[in-house]
Amino acid sequence: GDFYFTKAGANNVHVHNNIVYDNKYGISEQGTTGKGNTYKNNLVTKNTTYNFQLRNGLTHTGTISSEPLFAGYSRTAATPDYKLTASSPAVGRGIATYAPKTDIDGKARGSSIDLGAYQR
Repeated sequence: GDFYFTKAGANNVHVHNNIVYDNKYGISEQGTTGKGNTYKNNLVTKNTTYNFQLRNGLTHTGTISSEPLFAGYSRTAATPDYKLTASSPAVGRGIATYAPKTDIDGKARGSSIDLGAYQR
């Protein structure tokens, strides 16, 4: 989904290891935001309005702008499969800083962290 800061103040927010793909908006700061926010190692692409819209001179690092290669994604699928295929550019591209120890299914992240909700 999209990642969007609105009018509430946001500072020292760390957006790492995410996949933001095929939405109207990508990652955006709006309203009052600080200079302490970081955007590292995310896969952000094919968001129709923009992929990034950051404020205060902030930049993103380690961004991948390629298809995520989900196991079974389709905009029209009733239950899309967001797990990564072996050839996904998101496999092993995450960073340990602020990463949860397990993925959404409880699988350990280990030393090679994948982007997104699921560890391959």
